[in-house]
Amino acid sequence: MLVDSTVIKEVNFDILIEKLQKQQLKEMNNIHDLFDPINYLISLFDSPEEFLKDEYFLTAQQNTFKKEILDSQSTEHPTFIMIEGGAGTGKTLLTYDIAKEYMRNGKNVLIFQCGKLHKGLERLRNDFQWNIEPLSQFTLQQQEQTDYFSRYDVIIFDEAQRLEKSHLEKFLKLTKNAKLQCIFSLDRQHWLVSLDNNIAEFIEEQVDPKKYELKTIIRYNKEMHAFINNLFDLSKRSPLQKYSNITVQYFSTYHDAKSYLDYLTNEGWMVMDYTSSNLNGYSYDVVTNGTEEVNDVLGEEYNAVAAVMDDSFYYKSNQKLTPAEFEELPNYYPATMLYQNMIRVRKKLHL
Repeated sequence: MLVDSTVIKEVNFDILIEKLQKQQLKEMNNIHDLFDPINYLISLFDSPEEFLKDEYFLTAQQNTFKKEILDSQSTEHPTFIMIEGGAGTGKTLLTYDIAKEYMRNGKNVLIFQCGKLHKGLERLRNDFQWNIEPLSQFTLQQQEQTDYFSRYDVIIFDEAQRLEKSHLEKFLKLTKNAKLQCIFSLDRQHWLVSLDNNIAEFIEEQVDPKKYELKTIIRYNKEMHAFINNLFDLSKRSPLQKYSNITVQYFSTYHDAKSYLDYLTNEGWMVMDYTSSNLNGYSYDVVTNGTEEVNDVLGEEYNAVAAVMDDSFYYKSNQKLTPAEFEELPNYYPATMLYQNMIRVRKKLHL
């Protein structure tokens, strides 16, 4: 029997039966109605204080990866690690948890944020003295200092899929003479298509890193997960799943859709945009222009998300959702961006 929050005491069955008989039972039709993701899942970007207080849990796989990575650092030569996973797999949480553990053990850690420096990361840097730098602010003068990385024990590249090959080559040169651990945290599926910039493959070719792949989605709302999976693949139906927190609204003109999205924004919904393409515009740009781009919200979650799709999406013969073909490749695949947009949702989704 649990005596308090830390002590378990052995008791006989009479006491167990007595306790069970005194229980007040609550009837419920669906146990999932009691599960609110907000109460169980933290976002590093939204809740840095909770993160620093360890008020979260890692999965068994994350803990195994963490132990192996912490034990793999060498004092003789640089070591290279790749942590990869899609949206919702806990890749960012694991990466920063490893950084925190290294810092607690007295290691000097530098984190390059290859995407947007969110408010939570700014707080870690400004209020708690974490060495987190936007990659865009790593100056040419610093890059030319061949011993620049020697002051650090661990270098982490978060959202590393957004690196360009030319920049990565310079960083790898800086690590050659440093006996440090270099960790690349990335989403293999989200890279610059138009520039043939598959960073994951390039890293594998250059340094042959030890790879750790997170496959299970833990940032999980059963209703949202079922709907999104079914939307992208009609064969993945969940006939018993109710979609009480999902709404679909159709408009015959882009102007009407834009007006409605403006209304949702004022009502507190997060309206998601597609990352702009330098090569060509999307038909739905007129609707979502000015809203949050997918690359600006990687790793974040929102209670209410509105996403946009139009007739440029269609279902192929294999029942999978796909975008219309472009004369020139956009920077990112639209279907991947739509998925990234929708997976940011915690509680309510409007399509």
